[in-house]
Amino acid sequence: MTILIKYNTSQYSMYKASDLYFHKQGTFSNKCGQYALNNLLGGKYIDSAMLNQICDQFQKEISHNYKHAFGGDYDINVLIEALKIMSKDCVWLGSK
Repeated sequence: MTILIKYNTSQYSMYKASDLYFHKQGTFSNKCGQYALNNLLGGKYIDSAMLNQICDQFQKEISHNYKHAFGGDYDINVLIEALKIMSKDCVWLGSK
């Protein structure tokens, strides 16, 4: 299978599915945001420790729970900050 990925309006790249990184989430894992970011970035770049550190920093600045009590399930703001740390731009279309 070949996958076509559009990077911008004029650049396309083709990849074999076997060449793409994919971290499959376990049955009882609740780290889908972490896995989704790593799948997007193409490797294990973001771990729970990094996301927890971002949560801790945000919680010091703003009194809000950015992580589910059982671990994982990170707030979208945490995931966006992780992408910024990885020098990636991200626009949250849900924000107005």
